[in-house]
Amino acid sequence: MDWGGLSIVGSIAIRTTLLFSSASLFLPLLFYFADSGGTTAVIFGITGIYILTIFLSFLYPTVIVNRRAQRYRDSVLEDLRQQYATVEQQIHTPDKNEISELNKRLELQRVQRNFENYNSVSLYPLQLSILTRLAGSILLPILITIFQIYLSDML
Repeated sequence: MDWGGLSIVGSIAIRTTLLFSSASLFLPLLFYFADSGGTTAVIFGITGIYILTIFLSFLYPTVIVNRRAQRYRDSVLEDLRQQYATVEQQIHTPDKNEISELNKRLELQRVQRNFENYNSVSLYPLQLSILTRLAGSILLPILITIFQIYLSDML
């Protein structure tokens, strides 16, 4: 499992989504009671809201954390750009001390490496395993609802 970047947020969000989705196993019982009371349209409405809630339980935390991480990364990258420009300007000023020149070049490499490291961090917690679990958690209540409609038409 890849834990780089914000994948831990995606992992936690998808587990919450799966937890919400597991309650859809009670939908057949809800439809059973709705058939006897004639409130099927209300139950379908509640099911639609429930499916939307499942999706939002994943989307909301990942979007919030992603935006904050993006702002933080952008500020760090801007600081590193300024450091790079400063060190590069110092390199172009003549200096007779070779050790000082070498230190400036090493500092330039360090800043560039830090910039590349921060720039390469993945801010989206979307991996194939997370996306398949998200699709499954949303499809489960939909399939149960379709199955219930099909069964009620047959009976």
